[in-house]
Amino acid sequence: HFMKETDTQLDRSKINLMLMHYPLPAGYDPSKENSPSYPTVMTFLPSQEPMMELVYEKSIKQGAKYIFKTRAKKLLRDKTTGKMQGAIAQNMADGSYIKINAKSVILATGDYMNDPEMVKTFVPWVANFFCPFPNRDYKNNPTNTGDGHKLGSWIGAKLEDGPHAPVAHTLGGPLGVDAFLLTNAKGERFTNEDLSGQQVTQPLSRQPGGFGWQVFDSKFPEQVGLMGVSHGSVNHCVEDNPKLPPDCQWAIGKTSYISVKDIEEMPDVFKANSIEELAGMLYPNNQKAQTQFLATIKRYNELCDKGYDDDFGKTAKRMFPVRHAPFYAGKMGVGASLVVMGGFTVEPSTANVLDTDYNEISGLYACGNVMGGRFLGDYPVVLAGTSHGTCLCYGRLAGYQAAANAKGVKA
Repeated sequence: HFMKETDTQLDRSKINLMLMHYPLPAGYDPSKENSPSYPTVMTFLPSQEPMMELVYEKSIKQGAKYIFKTRAKKLLRDKTTGKMQGAIAQNMADGSYIKINAKSVILATGDYMNDPEMVKTFVPWVANFFCPFPNRDYKNNPTNTGDGHKLGSWIGAKLEDGPHAPVAHTLGGPLGVDAFLLTNAKGERFTNEDLSGQQVTQPLSRQPGGFGWQVFDSKFPEQVGLMGVSHGSVNHCVEDNPKLPPDCQWAIGKTSYISVKDIEEMPDVFKANSIEELAGMLYPNNQKAQTQFLATIKRYNELCDKGYDDDFGKTAKRMFPVRHAPFYAGKMGVGASLVVMGGFTVEPSTANVLDTDYNEISGLYACGNVMGGRFLGDYPVVLAGTSHGTCLCYGRLAGYQAAANAKGVKA
């Protein structure tokens, strides 16, 4: 819980912190998992807004000045000394420009997933992916368009060589990334399904159309509690109308908690009274795929009964036969990227941005998604919160360094 310094009593309506996978399934033990994850991430309920208001108010008291509806357009760097001099910014409401004189500048401008040209240049394999979480300005235009990357590059800063790391993992199927049976567009099983959200993305991306059908039956409410804990897993099936505290929203619902009603109301979930009917729904006008799907179900059920997955080696404790009506299936696809982790090469101990000759640009610092050197190739989700931790650490470090540089002293 958070509270203002002036409050005399804790205001519990402000904000709650809830672990995304709390409580953990009784039998979950990372040391006994083939694909272990460590569920550290929390969600803010009802939102992050109350916390951000407190940060804003405290920074104002400490002398910070905010200029809203204003976008940086150019960094100013002395051509002779190479030192930072400030920035030129534009008022997005009336188009006017202002000059901000400063000895230190911190780039904390986010990523570039909503700049198609940059995505195509640095991470072309996700060029056609959808970005589900774009940052927006007051005119509702996306702001994660690589502004800081461009500003820094134009004055000689070095973007890391890469490859840059997009967060291009599957968002899961109806039951997240739980280890239920997956079949592809041909009706074939293609992977050990007991993988984390990051790892299962790789076999998914190699299937026709880049997706798999997540298939399960009416026994799923008692099976989700036996699933692993990872990015995007569902671990609890609850009543349709859960009784929640008045200051708590059902914001966590489609992540770790779900209800039968949630599944039944999903518009893209197929429900059938027989496997044959489900096959027709998933593979209409494709008799070959329907036949293969029925054979896949038969084979999978045999392996479940046997207690050993001869085909892909999935652990027996998550091998559940598909034989109890009604039957369900929904797509688990690949095609979204939340963000791209790629930015400027910095001096690790100071967050000082380097130029193309690997020399420090005096007075220029970077943190957050515009800072490079954090992830390479892919964004890891085995230990959730690593990106936030780095952002907080280097944001604070950059602030100390920038303040010291502006005063002409060594931090």
